[in-house]
Amino acid sequence: FRATTVLGEAGGVGFKATWDCELVQPLWKSVWWFLRKLDILLSEDPAIPLLGIYPEDAPTCYKDIMAMIVEQLAPKMQNEILLSTGRYRYLRRRLQKTLERSALMLLEHGRRGDFVPIALEADFGMAQSKLPAWRLTLKDGSSLLLQGRIDRIEQAEEDGIHYLRVIDIKTGSQGLRLTDIYYGLKIQLLSYLQVALQYYERLLPQGERVLPAGVLYYFFRSSVLSADGPLSVEKAKELHDKEVKAQGLLVADMKALKLAQRDLTTGSSTLLPLSLLKDAAPYMEDAEAFAQLEDPLALFGKRNNTVVTREQLELLLQHTKQIIVQLGQQIHQGDIAVRPCRIGQFTGCQYCGYQTICQIQTVNESAYWEELPLLERDEIWARLEQEKGEKKDADMDERTAASH
Repeated sequence: FRATTVLGEAGGVGFKATWDCELVQPLWKSVWWFLRKLDILLSEDPAIPLLGIYPEDAPTCYKDIMAMIVEQLAPKMQNEILLSTGRYRYLRRRLQKTLERSALMLLEHGRRGDFVPIALEADFGMAQSKLPAWRLTLKDGSSLLLQGRIDRIEQAEEDGIHYLRVIDIKTGSQGLRLTDIYYGLKIQLLSYLQVALQYYERLLPQGERVLPAGVLYYFFRSSVLSADGPLSVEKAKELHDKEVKAQGLLVADMKALKLAQRDLTTGSSTLLPLSLLKDAAPYMEDAEAFAQLEDPLALFGKRNNTVVTREQLELLLQHTKQIIVQLGQQIHQGDIAVRPCRIGQFTGCQYCGYQTICQIQTVNESAYWEELPLLERDEIWARLEQEKGEKKDADMDERTAASH
């Protein structure tokens, strides 16, 4: 998260904040090289259809195509380190396998769902960007201009409604927990969704009705499977698909869910992070009846914390916006104190690239850590509802003061 001071409107002062994520870009671009080799149209406008292509239908030489891509990619990574020793030649083969499986995962989503990309590597707030910076106003009147890059913005249309979802490509394995969102540890995806919703007319025809469908992580990795004995090819594929299944948050809207997976049924989805109870069967083909349910979340598994109502998603979006404004306010006021957090077994220093700068591990770390308690789902929603009420009261007080 990077901030730069800039001149604002009317002589005011603001700053730009940028998220950077460069590690996954070579992998991401490699998969699209693969699709180009399959002669799929990759123009961002209009949308990119996957045309029902699936491994059985794709050219049988797709592995050879991916090998050729890795051949071109390897010298560009780590100054040709992938060519230097036997170990790195092994890593190169593993990279090829990861890219193969990742490309097929994209094709699987395209084959079984109706969402198609309308923007790839979509910059916002940068030079030549189709999308402008996300402008937020801080309490002192200065502006925060947020800029970044969204891996994928996808849409599907039904009954005149365009459903939007944001996809982020990850090489790790961590999903999206409500606790992490609440504490501001993982707000990138929801920030991207707000940008897509706010500026959707830059991507779709004007006047279209748009609703959010959710946010997802696509995992680009090739896991080492653990088993008690030998596995068949089919079982190994099943376990691997489970390991790399998309994670994130989905809106409890049966139309949007069926657009994401046409063959969605009760039980655990093999494509999406959700599980439907048997009681949901009558509503699978009756989205209108599903929409009238007083508590649609009751039809999803109790451990299913990845499905939210539209109202709950709005609470999360507003909370995310408030966190960013608070962070912006602190940076603007010069508050750059080192305050790593600890939540369960995770600490903010685990994967931090700035440890040699802050030197916090050379002192008593526990004295500087902020302990964050794990929160139950219901408590998080109660806190967000309270936060919404407090903001509403504060806004009313501001309007009253302005009127006088």
